[in-house]
Amino acid sequence: MGILYNGIHGGFVNKTGPLIGRIVRKKNVVFALPHKSNKPDTAAQLCQRAKFKLLHTCLMEFIELIRVGFRNVVDITPLNAAFRASYPALVLGGAARLQVDYSKLVLSSGKLQPLNSLSAELIVDQRAVLFSWLAAPQNRLNRVADFVCMSVYSAERSIAVTSIGQVRRGELSCNLELPGNFLPGTLHCYVSVISADNKDVSNSVYLNL
Repeated sequence: MGILYNGIHGGFVNKTGPLIGRIVRKKNVVFALPHKSNKPDTAAQLCQRAKFKLLHTCLMEFIELIRVGFRNVVDITPLNAAFRASYPALVLGGAARLQVDYSKLVLSSGKLQPLNSLSAELIVDQRAVLFSWLAAPQNRLNRVADFVCMSVYSAERSIAVTSIGQVRRGELSCNLELPGNFLPGTLHCYVSVISADNKDVSNSVYLNL
C-alpha cells in the first residue's frame, strides 16, 4: 500500500490500470489489484478470516457509537480502530467455538472522565433501561455539559439501540426505550461521553443486565 501525495498519477479513486485508488482519512491511497491464489487456504487463514468476520459483524451493530468514540483517530477509520482495540474480545467458548466476550469490546477511547458510579437497571414494564450516575467535581475532563452516548445490545437477537447526545452529564439519569423484541435475554450496555464541542471523548464503560 502506498500513500500518494503527488506524483505522475495525481490523486485518483477507483480502478486505473493495475491500480486501485481510494481516499482514506483524507489521503490518496493506492492499492495493487488483488490476484487470486490457486493454493488452498490453510487452517490458520480460515481461522483468521472467521475471527475478522465475527468481530466485524459484531462491531457494525455499534457503528454509530464507534464513529463518535473513535472520531479522533488518524490514519485509520474509526471502525478499524475499534477492531484493533476490541480484538482481545474474541475468545473460545464451548466446543472450542469462537465467540465474542462482550465485556471486552472497546467502542470509545479518549481522555474524558467516564460517568461517575454508573449503573443500569432494566425497567421491564416500561421496556426501558434506566441509566443513572452520580455528580462529580467539575474540571476540564468532567463537565455537566458533556453529552452521554449509549448503546444497548441483545446478542440473542442481534439488535442494538443507540442514543447519541440526547442527555447531558449533568442530568444524572436517562431512560433508553427498547423495542418489544429485545426481551427476554441478556442485554449488553455501553456508555461513553463526548464533550459539548465534539472534540473529546471518554473510554466506553460496559454493563450487562
